[in-house]
Amino acid sequence: MFPELRSATSEHEDVQFLELAGVEKVFDESHGMPSWKALVKIELPRWGLQASSLCFMALAIDDEDIERLAAALLDREVKKTPQNWYITTHEGYLETVPRLLTSKVALAGVPGDAIKEVLGPDIYSAINEGPIRREELDKGKHRTICVSMNLTMNGAFINLCLDLSRGFEIAQQLFSIS
Repeated sequence: MFPELRSATSEHEDVQFLELAGVEKVFDESHGMPSWKALVKIELPRWGLQASSLCFMALAIDDEDIERLAAALLDREVKKTPQNWYITTHEGYLETVPRLLTSKVALAGVPGDAIKEVLGPDIYSAINEGPIRREELDKGKHRTICVSMNLTMNGAFINLCLDLSRGFEIAQQLFSIS
């Protein structure tokens, strides 16, 4: 089942999308995503386009897709048991993280080609047009912090940091399911 997504901040409006057709329109199965069984939430600034140049999207991941998405996006092995998360680091070490109420593990450092392959070209360009990713690219960083996977007691979700105008376009696509 899906983990609970966090609430919006005071500067952002919280919108959750439960329409499968709208989600499938944005996250085409051909891009490596599961036959979408995800809850999508997007946070748009309450004060308009001038208040912020970012919006945030969270994708709650169905339990059966966590291991595959961790491997595809982060090139990491992640295993879930009732008591622990087992995470293989890039250096080959095995981390054990207890699945407690307060436990939360954030995995970041996703290469651009994995974003495009797994999340599709719309999400890829919305991330690349955002100010954080542009700054990373200017500094020659191949992996981005704009995509992260959070592992919690109840499951996992993927956080995306998008350019605001592109995020708004994606939100419109998610709503227009005609």
